[in-house]
Amino acid sequence: MKPAAASASFSGPFALGVLSAPDQAAFPGLVTPGGRVLDLSTALGEPALTTRGIFERWDEVLPRLHALAADETADWRPLEHLRVHAPVEPRQVFQSGANYRQHVIDLEVAHRSPADPRTVEEARAEIAAVMDRRAAEDLPYVFIGLPSAITGPFDDVVLPDWAEQPDWELELAAVMARPAYRVTAEEALEYVAGYTIANDLTDRATVFRRDMKAIGTDWLRCKNAPGFTPLGPWIVPAASIADPGDLRVTLKLNGETHAGRVHQGHALRHRPAGVVHLPDLPAPARRPGAHRQPGRQRHALGTAAARRRRHGGLHHGSGRAAHPLCRPGDRGVTAPPDPADAEGAIAEAAKRYSNWGRWGEDDVLGTLNFLDEAKRREGAALIRRGVSFSLSQRFDMNGPQKGWRRRTNPVHTMLDTGTDAALGNQGFPHGIGGADDVIAMPLQCSTQWDGLGHIFDHGKAWNGRDAAK
Repeated sequence: MKPAAASASFSGPFALGVLSAPDQAAFPGLVTPGGRVLDLSTALGEPALTTRGIFERWDEVLPRLHALAADETADWRPLEHLRVHAPVEPRQVFQSGANYRQHVIDLEVAHRSPADPRTVEEARAEIAAVMDRRAAEDLPYVFIGLPSAITGPFDDVVLPDWAEQPDWELELAAVMARPAYRVTAEEALEYVAGYTIANDLTDRATVFRRDMKAIGTDWLRCKNAPGFTPLGPWIVPAASIADPGDLRVTLKLNGETHAGRVHQGHALRHRPAGVVHLPDLPAPARRPGAHRQPGRQRHALGTAAARRRRHGGLHHGSGRAAHPLCRPGDRGVTAPPDPADAEGAIAEAAKRYSNWGRWGEDDVLGTLNFLDEAKRREGAALIRRGVSFSLSQRFDMNGPQKGWRRRTNPVHTMLDTGTDAALGNQGFPHGIGGADDVIAMPLQCSTQWDGLGHIFDHGKAWNGRDAAK
């Protein structure tokens, strides 16, 4: 076992990690830059608490974490002599490959087949054109990693005997605070709770299936052996990272430093949350220069460190195989609502997703603000066939209403009929007569006509206006 990190250097007042004393169970820890650790399971009075449980209630717990970090009377202990584990056990891991032009070009050239007829210059030019086309199409390449490949940042990595070309790549990993699905690129980073460091290990010899070339890559075998994703040591809250696109990461292998700059998490912003339900750990930032070069030492993976170039840092080491982390009963990021407290669940959802104040205090449009001219043109462009169809419902007493909140279906009443005309009871001159009728109905008899002024929450209308006014 390697010792814990010599220091707890990172941005902000605290970070989160998972630690343990010798022969004791691991606990979620609040770590300060001064090298102090607070057992959060004790401090928050939740013996079974995990860091993943904290992220599942991130908005609720975050203010308490800030208060604890400032509490000098809390039961702090020194970081020294504590073992550092992976800082979270995610339910899902998403990785984005081939993001960096020069990195991909170098890999293509370094791992060409001996039978490749291209010259080095031809290979570089060909893959450069491919990367330029991918950038223009704006479609990141995302794949899934196994949580069982995650291990602690200071554990040894045990290479399988079949791994012929082990490689390493230092990553910036984003830890999600809440579920994300079909969110815009501009909103994507709002769903991130914090950032940590991952080392993505790959056996380059088994990336491509030699027996089934048409199928392509074999990510399960080449990237997901136990221990192939060392993670941590710390998760730094997103609020402490001024610009995740302005990080400089360094990987040290046997004393030799490989460095690269983190580019903005383009893959996190533009792809995974638009395709799948994204609850846990995307690792979008793949480092140019921080990978194995031909002829380098293959079996000794040294420590890695990532530092912020302008705003502080995150630190990371290498890893050893960990036990599988997929367990029965795993949940997503958000805890299920309590059936006995439906109102509380609604209140929590309202707080989480509220748009009050988003467009100013005097706004009267609400989410209609999303429908600008660009969105209208985008919607119009979706039409492919000129087919019309009716959305109408029965417009009589057999309609959809069932009496809820005194609503009724349309009531059609005849005020005058042909019988009235024949009897001369209508009072028209010269023997003229006619029929007359009226329809009475609530506005919600069929479609929803309500606006922002008709919906209230605890006596408040849109943007917090007093419902009585």
